[in-house]
Amino acid sequence: MRQVLVLVKLRIVLMSAASAAAGLVAAGSRDWTGLIALFLAVSILAAGSAALNQYQERISDATDVRTRRRPLPSGKMHPATALTIAMLLLAAGSLSLLVAGGSMPAALGLSAVVLYNGVYTPLKQHTSLAVLPGALAGAIPPAIGWAASGRSLEHPAIAALVGFILLWQVPHSWLLHMSHNDTGSLRIPVPEPRRRSVLAVWLLAALAALAVFPLAGTVPLTPLAVGSLALVTAPGLASLWFVVLRPRPVLCFRLTNVVALGAILLVLGTGLSGGVMHGLH
Repeated sequence: MRQVLVLVKLRIVLMSAASAAAGLVAAGSRDWTGLIALFLAVSILAAGSAALNQYQERISDATDVRTRRRPLPSGKMHPATALTIAMLLLAAGSLSLLVAGGSMPAALGLSAVVLYNGVYTPLKQHTSLAVLPGALAGAIPPAIGWAASGRSLEHPAIAALVGFILLWQVPHSWLLHMSHNDTGSLRIPVPEPRRRSVLAVWLLAALAALAVFPLAGTVPLTPLAVGSLALVTAPGLASLWFVVLRPRPVLCFRLTNVVALGAILLVLGTGLSGGVMHGLH
């Protein structure tokens, strides 16, 4: 079971499922049963996609210091076992998402799998532009949650949330790569002298998307929500400072993760607490 949890990249799975739940809550849903069902369905589908990714990259993972201890390159799991687990999880996740959310969330979930496993994974061996379909795949989960509510995806509230996740994915990926001394199959399309300035632009864009949450309706326009948003933004500003003035990729990577997790928890917290207060009233 320990190897299976490593195979499915549990932390990434939980992040994807939490962002899908945030999308549902941002749409105004206060149905705990539906929220839990969606969380589990997205978790299963994301786990299958992650397992398939490790099967696809088992050969290149063996040559990378960061990934060579994974179940497949280390020999702790047979490739056929990993592929079977991946296929079962993908099938179960797709069906669960169809039941929990409907046809549109299921279609969005499958499109994320296609982008991640069918486009990003093979493409990153050949071009640095692979980070773009990878970022798009990572930004789809909030839209899955929003679509599960039955609301239109054209609303600015979900656009802001998806936009933030999309913009955050690029510096997140680059900083992870830089934290391991540029090893691995991912390529950064910017030469070293200009890398910090380009990273700063991406981080600023992500923080700008985060700042419009109250105006877009992603979180309520209240003093508490705005104050919490400022706290969430603070690690991002610190990361930006380190990127520009004192390059420390590992620290910046962790700070950007704190921002993303904080943003998701802020949407969940303000939405669910508002529902509780409305019920009590």
